[in-house]
Amino acid sequence: MKYFTSRIVIFVLILSSGPLWSNEVKPLISAMGEARYPYQFVDVQGETDAILVDTCREWLKLSITSPLISEVSPILAPYSPFGMHPSRDKMIPLMALLTTNFDQSKRQVNSQSELKPPSVDIKQSAEFKQGISIMLVFLILLTLICVCRFLLVKERSKRRQLESQLNKMANYDPVTGLANRSLLDDRLKQAMLLHSREQARFGLLCIDIAGLKSVYKKKGHSVGDKLVTLVTEEMSTCIRRSDTLARFDSNEFVVILHRTKDLDLICQVADTIISNLSKSFHCDGSKLNVKTSIGIAMFPADGDNAVELLKFADKLMYQAKQSGGNCYKSS
Repeated sequence: MKYFTSRIVIFVLILSSGPLWSNEVKPLISAMGEARYPYQFVDVQGETDAILVDTCREWLKLSITSPLISEVSPILAPYSPFGMHPSRDKMIPLMALLTTNFDQSKRQVNSQSELKPPSVDIKQSAEFKQGISIMLVFLILLTLICVCRFLLVKERSKRRQLESQLNKMANYDPVTGLANRSLLDDRLKQAMLLHSREQARFGLLCIDIAGLKSVYKKKGHSVGDKLVTLVTEEMSTCIRRSDTLARFDSNEFVVILHRTKDLDLICQVADTIISNLSKSFHCDGSKLNVKTSIGIAMFPADGDNAVELLKFADKLMYQAKQSGGNCYKSS
């Protein structure tokens, strides 16, 4: 293609230059190498057929602005204003003759057409933008869903923690962690229903710890809370895990002994509690002692409902307290 283009350029120069052939063009052809130029031209003023020359000249003038420019442009590229390759120095006169014969307006049109960016399909571009928009919307929605789900799970976790704390505050003593009066009432009702269906008996112990109020007044709440904690730990070792130990008041406790057929077994538990609480307790360098009074009631012999059973056991507890403490009373 390169050699073919060179031949076209030389042929144009021959037809357009006239008498310059013998003086300027022919030395350039010999410089490029006659072996690469198979056509044998003669002087335009010589014996060449004038009709054929005129016809070729007119054809080249009509087509020089369209197909020829695409073939000549690769050769013209090295001769830009920014510089040229040293091996092409001999082609400078040819380039000068060629550019002087071009129509300036056509050259501008051709250069603008070459510099014009490639056309882009507007429909495809719009579809591409629409696809990108849909993907962005989908990603935004997915992000919002993930964030909402995370916040919802976090809120549920906080809600469960708050419900657990409220349940603990409502049903358990904050100092000892034992069941409070509210939970005791529920446990007592459930025990009555269970033992009534099975026609079994259970025991109820009301325990008064004398000396706790005086410790709170003299030693403060921190020492008093520690003493209460030690007392409840000792009582917990005296009963089974299936039994219930609850804090009924500041210095009163209740024990539910499930499935106890004999009163003697309940009395043995009462003796064990009194024995364990008779020892001295050490709290912050202080040696503290308490007295224990216990009243024992049996279901259903001493009461068939929670209120009657608690009243009977509480009455016996005060009788033991009036007896000097560290004892129990039963029916």
